[in-house]
Amino acid sequence: MPRGFRAKKQRERRDVLNLADPAGTGRAACVRAIEEAAAYVVRGHLGIIGELTGAPVTELTFSGGAAKGTLWPQIIADVVGLPVHVPAVTESSALGAALCAGKGAGLYSSLTDLDGALRKRAATFEPQPAAVAAYHDSYARWLEIYARMLELSEDGLLNPLWRAAGVSPGAAAAAAAPARAPSAERGSHGRQ
Repeated sequence: MPRGFRAKKQRERRDVLNLADPAGTGRAACVRAIEEAAAYVVRGHLGIIGELTGAPVTELTFSGGAAKGTLWPQIIADVVGLPVHVPAVTESSALGAALCAGKGAGLYSSLTDLDGALRKRAATFEPQPAAVAAYHDSYARWLEIYARMLELSEDGLLNPLWRAAGVSPGAAAAAAAPARAPSAERGSHGRQ
């Protein structure tokens, strides 16, 4: 086997998360898996917001340090099936605090009357139809896995990496129960 071909195959193997061969799995595959899981959580939260408010969501804004990359916003766009905008100023918490201070100091008459430059978008990530379809199919499986992981956590067999503030272990399991979890039929929450 030619040396270049062998090196290419090794790189390709590291781009896919393979739990059966962790040593052969690369860092990029692990990061992507984490970003995909977070995007599924975003999709679930959008569904809950939609069910509670009835308000349609037509686009998202992605900010913070992670918005400086290009992979995660694209994954989110593909998972939720909506355009994802990245603002020019991605540190929205700091910007919001500064704007509120400016309003309090009399620099702005209203937070809705802000300069257009403060609303400028650096990029927009459009959902890619083939990726949207693939993520749609895997989202239902992810919901099942997530519910099972919560059960294992509640049984003390798995330590969660994160638990929402104020949520007791029993409440987390109840929230993941099939009666409360979005079903596969409702999983797209009206967006494809």
